[in-house]
Amino acid sequence: MRNNFFRFADSLRRHKIIYGSLLLSFIVFSASARSACPPSLSWSQPYNGQNSMDDVAYAVATDLNGNVIVAGSEVTDPNPTNRWLVKKFNASGTLLWSRGYTWTGNASDYARAVAVDSSGNIVVAGYLWDAPNPGAYFWLVGMYDKDGNGLWNDAPTPPTPIGSGDISRAYGVAVDGSGNTVAVGTELRGGGTDWRIRKYDSAGVALWTQTYNGPGNLEDTAYGVAIDSNGNAIVVGNQCNGGLNYDWVIQKYNPNGGLIWQQTYDGPANGWDEAYAVAVDKSDNIVVVGKEWTGNVSGERYNWVIRKYDSVGKLIWSDTDNGALNMDDKAYAVAIDGCGNI
Repeated sequence: MRNNFFRFADSLRRHKIIYGSLLLSFIVFSASARSACPPSLSWSQPYNGQNSMDDVAYAVATDLNGNVIVAGSEVTDPNPTNRWLVKKFNASGTLLWSRGYTWTGNASDYARAVAVDSSGNIVVAGYLWDAPNPGAYFWLVGMYDKDGNGLWNDAPTPPTPIGSGDISRAYGVAVDGSGNTVAVGTELRGGGTDWRIRKYDSAGVALWTQTYNGPGNLEDTAYGVAIDSNGNAIVVGNQCNGGLNYDWVIQKYNPNGGLIWQQTYDGPANGWDEAYAVAVDKSDNIVVVGKEWTGNVSGERYNWVIRKYDSVGKLIWSDTDNGALNMDDKAYAVAIDGCGNI
């Protein structure tokens, strides 16, 4: 099951890394080991794709040697379509290698998440979108070695009938201490979508798959995943209760795929609330970020939300932020440094 797939990620450890879109820009801040780990700029790398169009970096990770891996997409000819793009930089910002991936034909491919295991292998998760038949999405997860060579992938085998109406997308990925991979996203179910949580061993063999259908039996999506020191997977996303009423959902699974606990969060306006990302600290406390609906349709619509839970799902604290323009504020990513700062 070899293929030109790419994948990187894990924790930001001693570096704070910012990634962006359009003209891709990779900015790395080094963190001092003293006091509150204040950041300072180490290097910055812009990237303008083949057609000088909308190139997007979606995810970033570092390995144990301080190398930086960035995953996203770039616009390519013809049509135009998008292809996966993975770049690996050393700790000084020198490009080590770059990999692009196109599944087949006119399909667009998006690398949405990346993680790195203790051996430096890179796992990438995302999906292909059939542009001529926009109702079709296909789950894509793959692993590369540290040099960018394909090890395994979970992808449709060409010529899978594109346009068949399948909807399955991977949005998040994490690796545990044994080299196993957990990918999360969404899959089609009748009149809606369910969470999909799938665990692979180090060779890419699927160990188990779990799904979650929220009480509204509508559109439910898992966006992020992190793995704690015991190999438990913490998955975050949303559940649709009907209309524009969405709640946060946080679930914790044991290494065998059994659900340990679940928490939900419904913001004060009972509107469109979503959790996008999760991180775990050294004590297995859980930090989740996302958005909450404010109920104000004329100005302030969404606020950032960040919530910290202990390992058994008890809320420790919660905070929100309304930006200076009083508009749509959302938190999409989170990491915890060696000093415990978020």
